[in-house]
Amino acid sequence: MTNKADTVFNDILKDIDDLKTENAPSFCANIKNNINYLKNIFEENEKELAKTKGLLKERERELSVVYELEKSTSALYNLDELLSVIIHETANIIHAKDCTIFLKQNYESDELYVKKTQSDKIDEVIKIRLKVGEGIVGWVVQTGKPIIANDLKNEPRWNDKFSKDANFPTNAIMCAPMIFNDKIIGAIEVINKLDDDEIFETDDLRVLTIIANQTAKAIETTRLLKEIQDSERLTTIGSMANGIIHDIKNPMAVIKGYAELIGYKSPENMGYVKKITESINRLVSMAQELLDFSRGESNLNFKKTNINAFTLNFIEFIYPLFRENNISISSNLQYEGDIVCDSEKLTRVFMNIATNARDAMPNGGAFSISSRLDGDFVVFSLTDTGCGIEDNIKSKLFEPFVTYGKPNGTGLGMAISKKIILNHKGEIGIESAKDKGTTIIIKIPINLDETVS
Repeated sequence: MTNKADTVFNDILKDIDDLKTENAPSFCANIKNNINYLKNIFEENEKELAKTKGLLKERERELSVVYELEKSTSALYNLDELLSVIIHETANIIHAKDCTIFLKQNYESDELYVKKTQSDKIDEVIKIRLKVGEGIVGWVVQTGKPIIANDLKNEPRWNDKFSKDANFPTNAIMCAPMIFNDKIIGAIEVINKLDDDEIFETDDLRVLTIIANQTAKAIETTRLLKEIQDSERLTTIGSMANGIIHDIKNPMAVIKGYAELIGYKSPENMGYVKKITESINRLVSMAQELLDFSRGESNLNFKKTNINAFTLNFIEFIYPLFRENNISISSNLQYEGDIVCDSEKLTRVFMNIATNARDAMPNGGAFSISSRLDGDFVVFSLTDTGCGIEDNIKSKLFEPFVTYGKPNGTGLGMAISKKIILNHKGEIGIESAKDKGTTIIIKIPINLDETVS
């Protein structure tokens, strides 16, 4: 109760006690009872009013958070810029030392990676990979429940490995799932209050949950826009590829015909003629692959191929390109037997990887190809000693229109390569670190006939 109201009630009660009339005792008792009753009602109303004010203050804070995020992000269409603003604003609003956003690679993925962090230990934090269910963040993504963990020593879900790996002392964590259309796409985490004596409160968690929902919406909207843009770009590229195929077929047929005529008249030049015709066929095939990729089609010609012969032919083909860039090339084939594959398509994959390697080694370097058996699969490793690839690019390198270090690149080479390998019922992955080179690992079945349904 306010001091003023309390004083008024007390003054009334005092005046009643001072009454000196014949019937005063009974009258006064009744009046005092009613006054006390009114006083209690007044106190209850004041408590309810204080509670309502508190709720209004919380709601005002929540609306302020939504407004500030909308204002800060409404003009941003680049996802990285958008998330940078979100983690900065989140840390400021909640008064936290650090904020990090974890994402799934896709809806079905069971692994989380760091998409954006405010940590000054970014090189260490960005390397963190979590399984869904692992640690506090993994638990939040698995269950879809937010959490406050102010006492990490007694928190069974806490895994200090990542804190140690990132060299970031952690005292308290608060984490909320990012949910869009009932699907959990990741989580947003804040670490440590700015004031070490403070802890995360329920109000903080409510605000973080609002931010997580807004962030999920922003991420999925950006993804949808990218899918629409990519689809439109692929349609345009498909039309161009179709036109290119139509325009080059006749000139290429003429060149091929004259090359074969030279070989017929000068048999000693048949080796060169073969290289010319193979290059012509490869050029037409590349345009056709662009067209197929834009249409979501795949046309493969599987046949038995010898690994040793395939690798030697590829090295012979790529050697002039590497020689003029001062790049050495070597092979280490632990498996030299046969596989069933589309050798032309597989050559295209190797070519895409090799040209990327060349661009990563502008001052020269080394490129190697190795093969080994892994059960019923053959594993190729194509390694360069170039500049390497940053972690934030690695996670999306095989997506359409993603390019790195190639100002004139289309960003389709590795996406097409992945599609070719998947059509072989295989896998393709990457191992790389900035300034430490890159290895592309390809795994395909030896006998594809046994795996294709």
